[in-house]
Amino acid sequence: MKRRSVWVAAVLVSALLFAGCKKRSAALTGPGSPSASAATAASERPPLDHLASDELPPGTAVAFGLVLPKGMKLVTNFPGKAEAIGPLRPEEVANYIRDHVSVSHVELGAVGTVFPAAHVNGTEPDQILRIEVVPLGDRTKVVVRNVTPSKIPIPIDPNETDEMRLRKAGYDTDGTLKDRLKVK
Repeated sequence: MKRRSVWVAAVLVSALLFAGCKKRSAALTGPGSPSASAATAASERPPLDHLASDELPPGTAVAFGLVLPKGMKLVTNFPGKAEAIGPLRPEEVANYIRDHVSVSHVELGAVGTVFPAAHVNGTEPDQILRIEVVPLGDRTKVVVRNVTPSKIPIPIDPNETDEMRLRKAGYDTDGTLKDRLKVK
């Protein structure tokens, strides 16, 4: 009998403590409480891994190691040049590229934005790209050129004259392009 009364008393005390804690937590998190305003502010702030409202997500198109924003489609992809077009605003595309490359300066002009000597973050350190963002009405065109200087030395024959080099390259001695159809 004594055990039963101890057990009932323990259950009653637990129930009272639980009810008291609920009331206290409701009072602490009420509409005007400091923890409620902190909780509201935290819920309004996007998590750190989410994009801002004007930030573009990465897509699947890649040009020389640069992952282009979602919506851009590669239309040409040659060894030295790649072009992509997409229905995005040029300012958004330029900001996206600025976040993904390292540059010493950016050229802003009436016809677009140019990154003259850009290095894509996370790629080969000696690869240099020229990136142009050009508005095309309701679309944007991105032109990426690999302008990395060649490491292959160009052999020069010390016995050749300037005239001989011009002829070998297809020019006359005055610097004009030879007429290849004309027989000499």
